[in-house]
Amino acid sequence: MRCPRSDGELIGRSAVDSGGMALTYHICLGCLGHWIAPFDANYLPLSVLSGDTTRPENITSFRCPECHEPLERAHQDAMAPDVLAWYCSSGHGYFFPRGNLAKFRAAQEARVTYHKLWNIPLPPIRSVLLGSVVLLAVLTTGIAIGEIQRQQVSQTQAKIVLDYQNVVITNDRTVLITAHTLEATQLFLSIPALALTSPMDSSDGLTHTYYFGRLNPGSYTYTFSYVREGKTIEESFTFSLP
Repeated sequence: MRCPRSDGELIGRSAVDSGGMALTYHICLGCLGHWIAPFDANYLPLSVLSGDTTRPENITSFRCPECHEPLERAHQDAMAPDVLAWYCSSGHGYFFPRGNLAKFRAAQEARVTYHKLWNIPLPPIRSVLLGSVVLLAVLTTGIAIGEIQRQQVSQTQAKIVLDYQNVVITNDRTVLITAHTLEATQLFLSIPALALTSPMDSSDGLTHTYYFGRLNPGSYTYTFSYVREGKTIEESFTFSLP
């Protein structure tokens, strides 16, 4: 793939977050810019970006290396004012010019650390994460948002639309359920123990979230459902609160 700046090829690289989750990203050896999916950008360890310093950026028009459509300037709440980034409106990824991905991750960690140290309630998910993909699990500083537990379920051939799903639980028993679909769709969440059936929040039809306040200890079965080719498809999982 060509760099969005059209000044070199994007080289694929991999990393592992502190929770053992595999991440991928691409770097242009010409400009040292990064192309990365929103999910991976939220988790990428700062250690793999060490020494990555910013430089003035005089180009304001970039193209997605996957669909070749123009990228849009990122002004999401999660993006610090001094971070430069552009994103693909079709959800393929974000382009961070040299040094800006490291700056984004550092600002992200600082924001969560502040709320942790001062025992201030976590801000809205969209103000911390790109794409509202998933709550920051374990930061590279070793500080977690509460005592976070994550559940990841491996893909099976039956998962035609549902790409992945996560459950994040903090020590005050708040729960965030997230899911990502391979195509834009309306995803519904059902939890019988809570008498809940509701569409999940989504801004692009691909990334879906649902946030709960404090739940009682216990085991909860939850089901994602969506309609494909006129049929309702359901997939069920379980999480436990200590």
